[in-house]
Amino acid sequence: TGAEGLRVPRSQESIFLDSVEEDEILRGRRLQQKLRITEPPDPDDSLEAKRMDPRGGCVLEMTAVLNRGCALISETLPVYYIVINNEEKTKESRLNETATQTTIKWVCWGDSWEDPFPQVNSDAYDAFTIGLGMKGMITACALEKRTARIQCFGNNDATLNQDGVVLAGQAQPPDGKFKQLTVGGLHSCGIVLDEATYEQIGESLACWGNDRMRQSDVPKIVQVSVLFRIDYIYVQAGYEHTCALRSDNRLTCFGSDFDSQIDIPDKELATEEKDGGYTSIKG
Repeated sequence: TGAEGLRVPRSQESIFLDSVEEDEILRGRRLQQKLRITEPPDPDDSLEAKRMDPRGGCVLEMTAVLNRGCALISETLPVYYIVINNEEKTKESRLNETATQTTIKWVCWGDSWEDPFPQVNSDAYDAFTIGLGMKGMITACALEKRTARIQCFGNNDATLNQDGVVLAGQAQPPDGKFKQLTVGGLHSCGIVLDEATYEQIGESLACWGNDRMRQSDVPKIVQVSVLFRIDYIYVQAGYEHTCALRSDNRLTCFGSDFDSQIDIPDKELATEEKDGGYTSIKG
């Protein structure tokens, strides 16, 4: 009936068994190809069967940029071997009860990747992040490994805010030390690293560049205790909006809401102003 935990139609079993050699080890995608599996997993499969399905795995991290997405996945796969009975002239697949193989790899989809900054030595930087603006504008920002300060490359679009004041462009970061970065359409953001930068900026998150939709106008966190401070701990910039996770597990989003991209379920205003963004009520 085929390999345990993997559905092999009886009509395909002979094709599978006749295409392998004695003691051949089958792993990962090669196993999937040998088994001719193309249909999606059956939702009624047992947990054991799902675990052994080579299309399964855990997503450890995901990222998307410039019309391309990638996921870091972990797969734990069974190992099968082939036993040949020369007297009866038969072959059968058997599960190795003790051996498994775990792989961790990047899987990407979308447009093919071409480095827009081949002249930049990325080995000198951490947290290299790239954003795509209008009319093909591409900007990258990264953290210097030795200093934790921001360096940006590529296009820069200095714009005006709602009051007509000239703003620094997305490639003109503030001074200070940071630990995480993100570049959006025409704005960039970073999570501060140390107290000196916090005091300088006045918040644990800084955004700079285009502020047409208030995507760079970071809502100040209202502190509720003198014993500990609530900080922004992770930020992701969209084209004209920004979302940031706080240390109390609440989410804050601000900027453009034309497509309900900051319309968090179960939310409240992040500031006293109507257009200042939203914060989730619960973490």
